[in-house]
Amino acid sequence: MESATPDNLKAAAKGGDPVSAYGQFLSVEYEQIASAYFKAVETLTSFFKHYLLIAGLPLSLFGLIFSEKVNQNDVPALKLAGGAAFLGVSLIGTLVLCYMSNLWFDQVLYARQVNGIRGYFARRSGASFSELSALRVLPITTSKPTYSSAVYFGWVALAAAFINAAYSGFAVFLLMKGNTAYLSPPFGDMIVALNGVIKPWAASSLTLLIVLGGNLVLYWRLAVYRERTYLQSQAIGIDIDGVLNMHREQFVTFLRKHTGKEVKPEGLVCLPVRKCAGLNITKRDEVTVFNDPEYWTQMPVDPNALSGIQAISRLFPRTQIRVYTHRPWPDYRGLSAQELEVCQARWKGEFGLARSMKRITRDWLLSRGFQFDHIFVEERTSSEDTRFAHAQDGVLRVFIEDDAINARRLAAMCDKVILIAKVSRRPVWV
Repeated sequence: MESATPDNLKAAAKGGDPVSAYGQFLSVEYEQIASAYFKAVETLTSFFKHYLLIAGLPLSLFGLIFSEKVNQNDVPALKLAGGAAFLGVSLIGTLVLCYMSNLWFDQVLYARQVNGIRGYFARRSGASFSELSALRVLPITTSKPTYSSAVYFGWVALAAAFINAAYSGFAVFLLMKGNTAYLSPPFGDMIVALNGVIKPWAASSLTLLIVLGGNLVLYWRLAVYRERTYLQSQAIGIDIDGVLNMHREQFVTFLRKHTGKEVKPEGLVCLPVRKCAGLNITKRDEVTVFNDPEYWTQMPVDPNALSGIQAISRLFPRTQIRVYTHRPWPDYRGLSAQELEVCQARWKGEFGLARSMKRITRDWLLSRGFQFDHIFVEERTSSEDTRFAHAQDGVLRVFIEDDAINARRLAAMCDKVILIAKVSRRPVWV
């Protein structure tokens, strides 16, 4: 391969060879990210060394407090001052742990990208599996290394967490041993009350364990955030109606049940359905059908949907699956007093409380075996929790939709939109 330079990238692009241009781009990116990775390693190592140096300086206060050369009348005040200082060091140390954790997470992010680029070229090298196995030592998967690695950075996090916890324990011990007369009444009274309940050494030990556990949990939560949320354009959005269920077939069945009208599912080609030409469906018919809670609770499942979701979960175990549906029902507007009473009675659930559409939709998905991370029932298109708002924010990378208008709108914001054909049920890439 030629040297990867910006000039080569331009030449490949002008030559009409997008594959070659993309390969050149990845080659440049590989070099830059690999360099950034090693710089991040050096930064983290240097920062941790300085952190240990700075964290050790306040220990001189501890020696000063118990020194025989210090006037004993000043010791209670020094204990309070030392306790406050140690508490501040512990808090700052916790923030430093967060910063160091993010430095480590950046290393993982760079390493994963490098692995992915390495895998791209390995798969296109033309070498056999045995040849690649004999040559390759470094991974080619973007799921490794893990953010919550206990083998490498876990020891660093444990060390920093223990230092922060030790300072917190020392702080509590010194504050309980200090002279509360130097403190304002609320704080002084609290320390006096605490001394009457627990010994200083016991309170110090308990504080140490709590802060140690809290720091480690904080590190773990940051790792989970990086894995599942940060830069999470990997989320897959799926429309429910018409994709996971047989929405058109259900409408035909309930339209016949409530109005006696006969239409074919293939004729329902737009929303709202009253705008479908030649079907003679009125807005009143729509309201009657959609206001029936059984329409939603008894919705039939698309025979291919469950296996499709299960396949997505297996192929992308760390990818969020978000399901969306626009269901602004029940809608009581325009109903007579008698119709309103009947409709409200239908929507009542346990203890006479009205059932929400989100609860009904969630229960339907779970009872049919669908796996998902989040569910969003869009009652208003202007809401922030809609497929369009999430796609605009970069949360959704892929979306599966059955409405052509929605699909085109989402295509401008997502990497890929799969449009399920209304009649053939075949996926179409938009």
